[in-house]
Amino acid sequence: KKGNTKVFENLVLKESLNLPLTSKGRIVSSKEALISYKNHPFIKAYLDFKGFEKQNNFLKELNAPRIHPSYNSIKRTCRTSSSKPNMQNMPRIGGIRECFVPAPGHVFLDCDYSSIELVAIASITKRLFKNSVMADLLNNGRDLHRYAASNIHKVPESEVTKDQRQLAKALNFGLVANMSGETFIGQAIKYGVVVTAEEGEALKKQWKSVFPEMGKYWKRGFGKNTCITDTGMIRAGCTYTMYLNLPMQLKVAEGAKLAAYYLWRAGFKVVAFIHDQVLVEYPIEGAEKALEEVKN
Repeated sequence: KKGNTKVFENLVLKESLNLPLTSKGRIVSSKEALISYKNHPFIKAYLDFKGFEKQNNFLKELNAPRIHPSYNSIKRTCRTSSSKPNMQNMPRIGGIRECFVPAPGHVFLDCDYSSIELVAIASITKRLFKNSVMADLLNNGRDLHRYAASNIHKVPESEVTKDQRQLAKALNFGLVANMSGETFIGQAIKYGVVVTAEEGEALKKQWKSVFPEMGKYWKRGFGKNTCITDTGMIRAGCTYTMYLNLPMQLKVAEGAKLAAYYLWRAGFKVVAFIHDQVLVEYPIEGAEKALEEVKN
């Protein structure tokens, strides 16, 4: 209810928790910032509360036998957004996705692109610099996360552990925009990895040596805050991070939308669109053949 932020800050002060401050001088309250303090009983309870709050807000939108979410077809990143409910940002807690079932006699055909952001940035760096380690590995069918983990941890690819690959995954998907070690803390948490800002900076240096084309990409001219992609999209007023992210984001968003459009033109019933993933509802009979068509 109203005033929760002040109550939260008062409790943090009462418990003498030395939490960092935001740029506006307020005590941080985001999940990413608080996760490393989760052993404290109040912080654990607060994080649990925020998780259930998100779950409850999502479930309130499931108020009819068949749900029809609204989609905004183009944001400034060229992506879409979804509301009532937000199908593109479902709570991770178990039981939510199970609420969505196909109509009787139908199944869901679920397709998405594999590591599409990395494919896009590999394509871009190959075009810009004529060579790209990332592009060469992808074209040879190699696992980028396993390759990065092998080089960072100095072990053979066959001996890379699940945790090591997960860290490499956070690096591969997070460092395209040259994020700082401090910002990487939040990125790593999404993949179940806890690092310090110092560790984040050290890992970034190692990652850049694995994919040297990214160091070149980070240094390319920032221009006049305007980003022009190789597909002709233009966005003004970019920050440095936006300038690095947008060519990849726009390329992926445009391609995924075209794919969804082609599916619709082919007569498929697309019931959900999640950035680079489509969910098609199809009769059980003939579903396996239809799945191949959707994939193609």
